[in-house]
Amino acid sequence: MKELSFFQTCGKYGTVKLAINGELPESLSDEFISDILYGVLSSINDKIQEKMMSNDQALLDQLKRESEELKSLFGSEIIYVRYIENQYLNYGYFKLRKWLEVTTRLGVIIVGWRKRVIEIDWSKSDIKEKAETLFHNEDVTYGDYYIHAWGLDKAKEYIDILLKQ
Repeated sequence: MKELSFFQTCGKYGTVKLAINGELPESLSDEFISDILYGVLSSINDKIQEKMMSNDQALLDQLKRESEELKSLFGSEIIYVRYIENQYLNYGYFKLRKWLEVTTRLGVIIVGWRKRVIEIDWSKSDIKEKAETLFHNEDVTYGDYYIHAWGLDKAKEYIDILLKQ
């Protein structure tokens, strides 16, 4: 038997080393097998990292604070809040970093942290004004019914504008 694939990651929670050993038909190319097995080992590593992070109370407390900060952006406009999967990435740290689906008097607004920005999406709401109209002076990423905010202060400013529609 030979080593078919190897994966190693180092980080806050320690080093994880994974390997797959075996024998396969010679008709399968090393590149073909490597791609498949790398994906398998990467998925296993993601599960291990998620488990280690889910046991990190400091991280869980930080994520809870982030969620509370996002909720506070809506003030008294909140009717209901539902936690949803991270809409940016859904593995590792991001799997634990939930987004919020906030029901307001104007419908649903989805808000959540990407890597460094907060995405605000009002496509499921009754707000029909597009970002280009509402935020034409802002030098940030936006699409028809979403905008990225650089921090909580900007997110609050954008949400206030949306809720005045």
